Amino acid sequence: MTAEIKFIVDFMLGRLARWLRILGYDTLYRNNYLPEEIALLSLQEKRVILTRNSRLSPKKCWQIYYLKSDNYQEQLRTVIRHFGLRYSPPQMFKRCSICNSLLEPVNKSDYYEEIPDYIYRTHSEFYRCHNCQQIYWPGSHIEFIKNILGQLARESQ
Repeated sequence: MTAEIKFIVDFMLGRLARWLRILGYDTLYRNNYLPEEIALLSLQEKRVILTRNSRLSPKKCWQIYYLKSDNYQEQLRTVIRHFGLRYSPPQMFKRCSICNSLLEPVNKSDYYEEIPDYIYRTHSEFYRCHNCQQIYWPGSHIEFIKNILGQLARESQ
């Protein structure tokens, strides 16, 4: 499967939702979705429900996948394996990890007031979420993310 797969994640899997967004996958998440809302969005938008709630009925949704682990790295590993998810630099870091909207490149001079001084001086590439206005730049967190993904890949072999 490719980035076309879309997910909706229940309140127990917020960290997993963030990681799926980082990988470039369209992933809805709110910590206050009602089970009925999740099922309806799943049907309307053809989204796979990711949940740890075994009481969520598979009959009322498009597709559902139950996760057993409460560890986000194990959850991510399981989802990547089960759905055959791919992650590569062109696809990664294209979505807001907070609200799921697509990021847009911006000119840093337009956001001088919003960017910390050191970051402004040392970085040239910036992105902004048009929905929640969060500003992103390729910082040290990129290496952390790559290390986690590398570890997951090694453990999957």
